Amino acid sequence: MTVEQHKTEIFEASRVPIDDIKDKAFRNVFLEPSEMYFRSVGDYVMEGDVDVHGSNIYLALLLETIHVKLNRSPLLSDEVKGVCEFDKALRKEDMEQLWNPDNLGKNWEAIIGRQNTLLWPTHKTSVERNRFYFPGNSVKQVVDNFRKSRDNNHNHAGVRSLKPYLQAFANHFSEDRGIERVCNYLKDQDSLLKNLNAVFAEIAPLEEIEEAEGDVRFWIWNVKEGSGEFRKERALSLLKFVNICH
Repeated sequence: MTVEQHKTEIFEASRVPIDDIKDKAFRNVFLEPSEMYFRSVGDYVMEGDVDVHGSNIYLALLLETIHVKLNRSPLLSDEVKGVCEFDKALRKEDMEQLWNPDNLGKNWEAIIGRQNTLLWPTHKTSVERNRFYFPGNSVKQVVDNFRKSRDNNHNHAGVRSLKPYLQAFANHFSEDRGIERVCNYLKDQDSLLKNLNAVFAEIAPLEEIEEAEGDVRFWIWNVKEGSGEFRKERALSLLKFVNICH
């Protein structure tokens, strides 16, 4: 295989962990807090509508703002249900925990209630249900009104309101977190070892290749000294070489 073919194999394989992070980050940033709020006000109907209907609003705005597409595509014809401006409603300390990247993949009960499914969560204020910063009876209408707000130089309040949500989502892909998650997945795929080692041989100095005995895992993780330290800069150089990072 050529170096480009090895790079392509790694690049394609990386879609799996990246998609997994996107899906889990979406749930932690948007769906779990929505469900927690509706539980706190005893609105079980809306709590159940978050994943089925509310997700379409959140997916559509995520795609419209930072152009992130998940495995699920928003249904633009869906009615507006199961959404709320939960960042205004939930307590600051709870939001910090819900949006903490260390809690990726956990439901709100595990984060706030320590697995207590009978927990009745609290909120600091009530907010209107079935509205998320922009009016509309359908997902498409909400997106259209977002565009009007974005394109109106005198009306950026609604657009600015989305910033904390988008930043919370982006935090899951920081160098300190996203890179190691992707590399952990790649190293666990036995079929990719030959591809990773071939790329390793292209980018690392000969001295480092010999020290790692030609094994990329010993180069990225400090296994020989027993610490298991993740060498982020080395990992980043590999991911950049295969065009996963820029």
